[in-house]
Amino acid sequence: LFGFQHSACFTNNMAFHLSHMEAEFHPLPDKIVCSGPIYLKLLSESGFPQKKLAFGQNLRFDHTHKSYNLHDYSEISQSKKILLSLSYSHDQAFELFLKMKEVLKGTMPYEVFIRSHPLLSNNKITKFLNQIEFGNYQFAESGTIQDRLMGMYAFITSGASITTLEAAVMGIPVIRLVFDNSVTYDALACSDYPFAPANSIKLIREQLELIGALLENDSKTFTKLGKKI
Repeated sequence: LFGFQHSACFTNNMAFHLSHMEAEFHPLPDKIVCSGPIYLKLLSESGFPQKKLAFGQNLRFDHTHKSYNLHDYSEISQSKKILLSLSYSHDQAFELFLKMKEVLKGTMPYEVFIRSHPLLSNNKITKFLNQIEFGNYQFAESGTIQDRLMGMYAFITSGASITTLEAAVMGIPVIRLVFDNSVTYDALACSDYPFAPANSIKLIREQLELIGALLENDSKTFTKLGKKI
């Protein structure tokens, strides 16, 4: 039986800590495949038997590594597509929609795609979007997230998902929304990334507009950033 450690480790998650006596009888896989050396070290220090730990591949990045090329913005279509990535919270989804409605008001036409989360109800989302009269959008449920990222002008997210990092690595401009009443979990720790996490409608709009200016100066700006990240 093989187990895979391919997610973040949080210090307050007691499942990542085994006492010396507990490790002898606690149910564990025969091998635990860790996606990086830091996880080997962390699980070993947390009481997991060293003989069960093995270094292996990160399951999440297979498509990014093997099936896709980095984005090339040399040829941007006039139809600018934005992908909104939702997290596990309806509250955060609704706040994202409210802010994006204001961000897009009176600007050049953007085509909005919504990538929902398995824990969310698309019926609730559709009802809310109708209530606030959110304009031109469609759901982007089919295909992998990597499929959906290709061809996007911008990726807007709460930052709580590793998809944030995947998008940046693929060369897609990433805008991370900071919510009014939530702790921000930012998966993209890149000090010289041109967009800092944004809370205000004004700043989100400025970041969307800045994408065009950066690309006009150098069409491979985000591709270069993706390679660096």
